Amino acid sequence: MTRKIKRRERRKRRKEMQQEWIGKKLAKQKYNEEKFLQLHKMGVRHKRKSKDRGRLQSRRVARENVLLGVQNWQSLLQITQKKPTVTVALPMYRSRTIAWLALESLARQKNVDFSWELLIAEEREAHAFGPRQIKKYIAQLEKAGCVSIQYLSLNKWMPLSQKWVLLAQRASETNCFILQAADNYSQPFRLKETRDIFLQRDVDWSHMTQGLFYDISSFSYARYDHRLWKWPTALKIAIQTSHMKRVPIYRQKRYVDGWLFRMIHKQCGRNFNVVINNTNNWNKGVFTHGANNITSWRSRKIQLGIAPMQKYSGDVEIPRDISNKLKKTSPLRLGRV
Repeated sequence: MTRKIKRRERRKRRKEMQQEWIGKKLAKQKYNEEKFLQLHKMGVRHKRKSKDRGRLQSRRVARENVLLGVQNWQSLLQITQKKPTVTVALPMYRSRTIAWLALESLARQKNVDFSWELLIAEEREAHAFGPRQIKKYIAQLEKAGCVSIQYLSLNKWMPLSQKWVLLAQRASETNCFILQAADNYSQPFRLKETRDIFLQRDVDWSHMTQGLFYDISSFSYARYDHRLWKWPTALKIAIQTSHMKRVPIYRQKRYVDGWLFRMIHKQCGRNFNVVINNTNNWNKGVFTHGANNITSWRSRKIQLGIAPMQKYSGDVEIPRDISNKLKKTSPLRLGRV
């Protein structure tokens, strides 16, 4: 009799534990559903069946960052009579010693017979380039066709993925959204060629499959060849602005270009149209390494010519004053992007 009683007690305990476990699970599901509805009303999109609470929290933080950032826009140049047809997005982080390179390249654009706008996002920190330095280039940028310069000052660090989304939301109704890095010197016909590509065809994404890289620490050049690299994205990326405006807010910290490619591809589906810019002007611009905050492995590949890099000893058609100033630029200790 005692054994039967013990068995009954065990079964009873098991049932109670199962009911308690089921109750906790249902309560957790209800909490996640309520959280999902709250975030959905705020405009954050995520997978409904996600069980990762950390992902929900990161997206909530992302939304808060965006709401904080929107309040700090500053207009450095605004010509209302002209409507821009191209958007150039320039995110910065710890770019005090290198951001001049991107602004110089934009100010020296050639054959620009259209209006374009420049959107900049940067954190407030010790190594920031700052609006004062940007104002020194306003006259040159205006001569190159720029009709609007909007500067976003961020209160705290924000990943690159969120900066792209913020800048896209601020963009006008333009034809294309050009991704410009703060440590790159764009070739002088980039704006003209990119605009022509998006005007002539039904293009969703455009990039270049070859480019020139320069390592600041070793003063060495290398040629990037996309055929040696199994990756969907290449260099000098441009996206249709309407697609970029629909990219969701997400805290993507690594492989941001690949993440953007997936987001745009998901929007377009089978009709996703990628056009490669096969111009011969690739050696008139340069991608630098050493003063940026990402891709720490790139220096070794540039110096040794490891794929997708190849050692380069050909012509470098960069203005002499730019190349001389690059040689005086000091490398930056790598941090987060």
